[in-house]
Amino acid sequence: MNPIKNKVIVVIGATSTGKTAIGVEIAKRINGEIISADSRQIYRYLDIGTGKDLHEYSVNNEYVKYHLIDLCSPQHNKYSVKQFVVDAEILINDITRRGKVPIVVGGSMLYINALISGYAFNNCPQNYQFRELMKNKSIEEILKYTKEHLKIEKIFVDSFHNKHRIIRAIEKILWNENRQNNNQEHINVDNEWLILTPSFDRVDIYLMAIYRLYDRISRGLIDEIYKLNKYHGLDWDLIDSFGLEYRYVSKYVRREFIFCDMIEKLIAHIKKFIKTQELWMNNMVKNGLVINKIIHGDRNQIFELAYNFINSNIENEKITSNCINYNYRQFNNYKEFIL
Repeated sequence: MNPIKNKVIVVIGATSTGKTAIGVEIAKRINGEIISADSRQIYRYLDIGTGKDLHEYSVNNEYVKYHLIDLCSPQHNKYSVKQFVVDAEILINDITRRGKVPIVVGGSMLYINALISGYAFNNCPQNYQFRELMKNKSIEEILKYTKEHLKIEKIFVDSFHNKHRIIRAIEKILWNENRQNNNQEHINVDNEWLILTPSFDRVDIYLMAIYRLYDRISRGLIDEIYKLNKYHGLDWDLIDSFGLEYRYVSKYVRREFIFCDMIEKLIAHIKKFIKTQELWMNNMVKNGLVINKIIHGDRNQIFELAYNFINSNIENEKITSNCINYNYRQFNNYKEFIL
C-alpha cells in the first residue's frame, strides 16, 4: 500500500495578480493555513514594499492563520532558499497533522520551485573548478559564458547584481541536471501538489502592477524606506538588496533620482520582472509540473479545483475558465494612458 501523501495547494503567479487574496479565500473555505513563499515578507519592517497586506488574512472577521511572515530581522539578511524548504516542509507536515490544508502562496518562484522539485541543497557541492574559472570574470562575462559554453539559456536567481548568487545558481543547475541524467528523483514525492495560477494577458498584468506601485507610494512606501535607514539602522546596500521597489525608491530618497525618473525606471524593471516570473512558470512546466492556469483568476473555478483535489485521489488536469473577474475590468479604460 502506498503511503498517504500530504496534499498541498500552491498559488503562484505574476506580481499583483491577487495571489494572497486567492489563497486566503481558499483557506477560509477548506480549513487551510497559508505558508508565505515570499523571500522578502519573511523580514520585519518591510511591509508596504513587499505587499504584506496583513488585513487580507481576515475575511468577514474570520482570521486565516499565516506562516513565514515577519519572522526575521532585516539586519540579519541570511534567510535562504534552503532554510525556506526546511521550514515549509515542517509546516506542511504540522498543518496536515492538525487536520488542515497547507496552502503555499507567493511570487518567489525560486522558493516554490525548490520546494516542489525537491532540490538536494544539502548535497549540492561547490564546483571549485567552475568557481576558479569565473573568479575574475564580470557578471556579464559569466552570463555570456554560461549561455555559449554550458548551453544554459536562463538562470533564475533573486538578484542579478550578486556575482556569488549567480555562480551558486549555475552550480545548482549543473548539479540537478546531473541528477536528472542519472535518473535520480527530482520531484518532492512526500507531497501531492495542486498548483494554481491566476492568468491574465501580460498587458493587463502590467496595468495591475503599475496601479499597485502608485498605491504603495500613496500609502507611504517612501517613508517606509527612509525609516529603514534612519530608525532601523539598515545601510543602503542592504535596503537595495530587497528588490526593485526598495532599490529605486532608496535612490530617490538619497536624491540620486528625481521622482519621475524613479517611476520610469521602476515601471521598466517591473515589466522585466513579470516576464521573468512567466519564464519561471514555463520552465516548471517543461520540467514536468502541472500548473493550472485560471483565466482572470476566476474564483468559482479555483474553489472547484481545490475542493476536488482535497476530497479525491484523482490526479488533477489542466483546465481553464472563460469567466472574467470583476476587479479585472477596472483597468481596461486606462490602457492608453499608462502604456
